[in-house]
Amino acid sequence: MVCRVVLAFKKTRQTDFTHPERVFCMKWLQKIASKFEEYFCALLLSVMLFFLTTQVVSRFVFNNSNSWSEEASRYLFVWLVFIGASYAFQKNAHIRIDALMGLFPKAAQKYIKKAGTVVLILFTAFITYHGWRYTWNFYKMGQVSLGLQIKMSYVYLAIPVGFFLMTVRNIAALFWVDKEGKEECPTDY
Repeated sequence: MVCRVVLAFKKTRQTDFTHPERVFCMKWLQKIASKFEEYFCALLLSVMLFFLTTQVVSRFVFNNSNSWSEEASRYLFVWLVFIGASYAFQKNAHIRIDALMGLFPKAAQKYIKKAGTVVLILFTAFITYHGWRYTWNFYKMGQVSLGLQIKMSYVYLAIPVGFFLMTVRNIAALFWVDKEGKEECPTDY
């Protein structure tokens, strides 16, 4: 697959996006990018379910409780929340208050939506930057968790990663224009 991607870029001009090999590569990359959060969240949820089931069975059946499964599930849940928030942006599933949008004419609504998306991009980029600084400080301190003895910076890394993915999704939604010229971003791009 990688060879096909490299050959497609070597055979065609860099601005030729209509070449069949390049179109195939772009669709393949878009498919991977659009499904990443979904599969990653499903994996995290499955591992959490396994850990918690193991915890319950060991506690009530064998009268022996392990200390690591509850803590691991908690940290996986933190990752699930932030990656799931990015997935919700992709599916356009976040709650919005759009009662005031009906007061504006249709032409103005498009610009108000774009302005709201720009504010959202600035907010998510701000949180990404400060989340990275926060995570880096934890990494430098070397703080570890009590049960698992893993660096806490790995847990806090969920904040900048999740907000970075949200920033990317919002930038894509801001510049999305489909083949018919509609500027409304679809739920699965």
